[in-house]
Amino acid sequence: VSVMEPALLQAQQSDGGEDPVARMKRLVQESWRIIEQDIDTEGIKFFLRVFEKAPGALQVFSFRDVKDLDQSPELLEHAGTVMRTVGKAVAGLSNVQTLIPVLIELGGKHAG
Repeated sequence: VSVMEPALLQAQQSDGGEDPVARMKRLVQESWRIIEQDIDTEGIKFFLRVFEKAPGALQVFSFRDVKDLDQSPELLEHAGTVMRTVGKAVAGLSNVQTLIPVLIELGGKHAG
């Protein structure tokens, strides 16, 4: 079960009064509040799922050879950083001007 399911189910139900874009922003932000309750654990789950679906992705990380990846302090640190950055982006959905610097910083970290 995905933490996004409540938002996806609500998104399919239209009350007709709310702007669809505003509704989606609200639902994403509401869903994100669930993730924030245990952001580090959710971050590790996210990366483990990525590595399960795309095993080659693990090879670009410094912790690629760690045996118990789900217990890795390096993965925990990276996952926490990523999830907090995503949290800033989610918070910025209501104000694009605050979102742009977050995305520029993220892009800069991954360039080259």
